[in-house]
Amino acid sequence: MGNAPSEANMGNSLRCCKCHRVLPPCRSYDNYRQDVIHGQHVYVFNGGEYYRQVGCDNAHQCPDCFYKELSQRISESKERAKEQYEKQQRSRQEQQSKHN
Repeated sequence: MGNAPSEANMGNSLRCCKCHRVLPPCRSYDNYRQDVIHGQHVYVFNGGEYYRQVGCDNAHQCPDCFYKELSQRISESKERAKEQYEKQQRSRQEQQSKHN
């Protein structure tokens, strides 16, 4: 038998670091890959049954927690962009009113 990911033999200790759900073992490197998902460099296990950000050992996340966190980050980013746009618009209006 050849090498296997460390996640193959973790049993019930392989859990989501957010909600503590038990995650299924990844028994083969064929079921393990690296990917970039919405700007995050992650390991994807068993075709998306769980994820781990590269460099964050033992911080596995179930899909629900992984995508919830991504959704929150995207929403926050959109809100910051909206605020910045509105600030630029106010600044332009102030500049125009000074010239008139």
